[in-house]
Amino acid sequence: MKRKLVISVVLLFTILGVSFSQDSTAYAAKRSSVLYSVIFNNVPDGFNYPLIGIVNNAKGNHRSLQLGVANSTARTFKGLQCAVANSVGEDLYGLQCGLINSIGGKMYGVENGFINSVGDEVLGAQFGVINITNELKGVQDGFINSVKNNAIGSQKGFINSVGETFIGLQNGFINSAQKTIGVQAGFVNATKNLTGVQIGFINCVDTLEEGVAIGFLSFVKHGGFSAFELSANENYLLNLSYKIGTKGFYSFPMLSYNPHSADKFAVGFGFGSNLQVTNRFFINPEVSSLFAVSDNYREISSLNIGVGYSLSNRLDIIAGPSFAWTSKITSTTNQSNQHIIWAYDREFDFVNDFAWGFRCAIRYTL
Repeated sequence: MKRKLVISVVLLFTILGVSFSQDSTAYAAKRSSVLYSVIFNNVPDGFNYPLIGIVNNAKGNHRSLQLGVANSTARTFKGLQCAVANSVGEDLYGLQCGLINSIGGKMYGVENGFINSVGDEVLGAQFGVINITNELKGVQDGFINSVKNNAIGSQKGFINSVGETFIGLQNGFINSAQKTIGVQAGFVNATKNLTGVQIGFINCVDTLEEGVAIGFLSFVKHGGFSAFELSANENYLLNLSYKIGTKGFYSFPMLSYNPHSADKFAVGFGFGSNLQVTNRFFINPEVSSLFAVSDNYREISSLNIGVGYSLSNRLDIIAGPSFAWTSKITSTTNQSNQHIIWAYDREFDFVNDFAWGFRCAIRYTL
């Protein structure tokens, strides 16, 4: 009996000794893999203490603070990275602040730097000179903003680009997307499919699904509006214009001629809209400015409110009242224009004078 007891006690202490030896070895191995100094910090997975040094490297996941010149996390990082260069291999939950910020997976938070790059998806905000991501649900604010696939949110910068569908607001000098559902506001706006609004100097749309393009020149291939128009008003007997844009908003250059006027020729530009009332009737308000090609250098600003009737799918006639204000930049003569037509005031003066009259037109839609 005593012999069995002695054997049992010996076995128990042997097992405890082996276990303790293994735990000590694992602990020592784990401790030996930690390099923690003010110059270089290199830590294993789960070592969630602040890393403050010139170079900070986490071999696995890290949840804390990394502050230095270069920060790197091999897998997921949760917290704050602040350095010249920051790198996360998988996902980031928190904030990256540095000159160059790179994330291999998704970002849930904010990147703030000169170059910000996310390999998968941004769910938050990128603030930098160059912002790049595969998918966006949030905000990009920088000089160049680029999304490879889809984006929901806002892009604000000099150049904004989305490879596939964009839903939200693009505000920049150049805005581009494959499909836009929302607003593009900039100097040049381009999209293949538009459901929403474009506001810019030059707008380019392949297919207008629903909405309007508002600009100096709007080129809409499918669903747009383009037409030649020949008209007469109270100042010029012949006016030839080319309307381009959408029915909701279009622009037009114009050439004018009146053989009886002191200023026979004029060139101008204007904007207008077709407001459909029935299938054939529409209201056609337009504003325009004409500049006389002569030594008088006068400008005529007009507001026309026409009523249009569609004779066919391509041919329209328009007529209605016209209101004009004339002003002169420089002067070589003070004579009045006594050869205007269809006007209330036949003595329409060249300088700071108002007249109202009548305008009629025939339009051919291309």
